[in-house]
Amino acid sequence: MYDAQERANRDYRSSINSAFEEGKRQGILEAKLERQTIYEQVGRIKEFQELLGIAEPTRDELYGYELSQLTELAERLRLQLRPRGD
Repeated sequence: MYDAQERANRDYRSSINSAFEEGKRQGILEAKLERQTIYEQVGRIKEFQELLGIAEPTRDELYGYELSQLTELAERLRLQLRPRGD
């Protein structure tokens, strides 16, 4: 009886540890993806700024923005590049 209970406890702890490790891996992957997306958005914004002759905000300042802010700013700048007749 004791061995079966001990085995069950070990299996339970093992499954909890496995779930924790999987969650950690998933979190790391999501963080890398978000960081890559931020880099891409900052690059787009800097390209749009160059085409529009805008210097601010700087690259360093942009890296302090949330992803949603970067996406919104990139879209606003993209729309400024469109010809006024569209």
